[in-house]
Amino acid sequence: MRSDSSSAVPTSYARYTGYLVYFVIAALPLSFALAHILMELANYQTYRVRREFTGYSQVVLIALLLWGCLKNRQVFDWRILGLMAVPILVLAGHFLTGTDDDIGRALWRWVLIWLFALVFYGAVRSGTIAVAAKGVVYAFVTGSLLYTVFALVHHFGLGHLEDLNSQNLLGFGNVRASTRLFVPAIMCAIVPAALPSLPIRRRVMFLAAALIISLLSGYTGSRSTILALMSISVMAFLLSRGFGYWRIAVTTTAVVGFGLVAARFLPSVEYFGLDITRNHDSGRMEIWSAVFEYVLQSPFFGWGGIGFPDPVPGGPSNAHNIVLQIFYEVGLVGLVSMAILAALFLLRVLRIVQDKAASPYVTATALAACAIMADALVSPALWFQYSAFLFVVLAVMMLTAKQEPRPVGNAVPRGAEGPADSEAAG
Repeated sequence: MRSDSSSAVPTSYARYTGYLVYFVIAALPLSFALAHILMELANYQTYRVRREFTGYSQVVLIALLLWGCLKNRQVFDWRILGLMAVPILVLAGHFLTGTDDDIGRALWRWVLIWLFALVFYGAVRSGTIAVAAKGVVYAFVTGSLLYTVFALVHHFGLGHLEDLNSQNLLGFGNVRASTRLFVPAIMCAIVPAALPSLPIRRRVMFLAAALIISLLSGYTGSRSTILALMSISVMAFLLSRGFGYWRIAVTTTAVVGFGLVAARFLPSVEYFGLDITRNHDSGRMEIWSAVFEYVLQSPFFGWGGIGFPDPVPGGPSNAHNIVLQIFYEVGLVGLVSMAILAALFLLRVLRIVQDKAASPYVTATALAACAIMADALVSPALWFQYSAFLFVVLAVMMLTAKQEPRPVGNAVPRGAEGPADSEAAG
């Protein structure tokens, strides 16, 4: 059956580097909140802190993983490092011109996430680092739960409700930015809670985490969160063999509904935009129309930058739609390339969804990554460094999951789930 990826006999280096990855995944959201308090950040200043924290974490991990690859050069696929030459040359060519502008900073952000994706994939695939989907799910859900409790205590227990009245959610500034944490975190908690292959105590634990996180998510009134979670869970139900994932769809509906209803019993927020029943589209239609007009002016190779020639309605720095944003930045050439990669990724997800023997933790990472993609259709998810970092980690866990022979008959002997999932059968 499909199990988590990990080296058969991990070295001390592989284990401790894996622990560091788990720590980073769990600690980042809480570190944003602590930085917000200690540095007394205003609304959108929190974005810069998230970008810097995530960027420095990626630099450290890239350095450690490259060192590990050198130590395990016999098993590491060096073609992966060859792919790194392309973005590095692009970045070097830009800086050799001596300019420091928004394009240069955007190149650095995307080159960094691309380098991390390549090195992390190669390290996990070769066993250079002992990281498993089970550990990633536990770390991510735990970190998100700790952040949620911390934020609830800060805003409601310590009397900082006025921050929410100005849409300033602790650690995220604009409350909408919190979808980059809540969407994948709730999905990572829902899948293990819904699937019967785990022990009941563990399922209850994940369900409790999902409900608590949904309480703060429901309070933000983010419709993109609801869209992403519901669309992916329903698609997983419809595409699974014999509609076996109906439990995921039902659990998602219950968790989302609980968050929305329970949030009504918290102290009210004056800003009407937090109301899920509001009847406006937050200006997205005007934004998409304006950006599409720019796309038509340079449809083949795009504009090549991160800003717009003239301010679009509402003044956002991105299109709030990842397809339109890619079309604007790199044109039809880049859009077709990204569409091919996305299609290959979704085909892999489909195989996991249709595999009744798939590990619930691998399934959780696959559906959480898809939820980020769905969220990116109506929000800046995947455009910012933190959400792109989470997507890479979740996607790599899914892509490197090993395919093992199915057990004979209906019985699943203990240990058949692989070294990383030996407790999944309960």
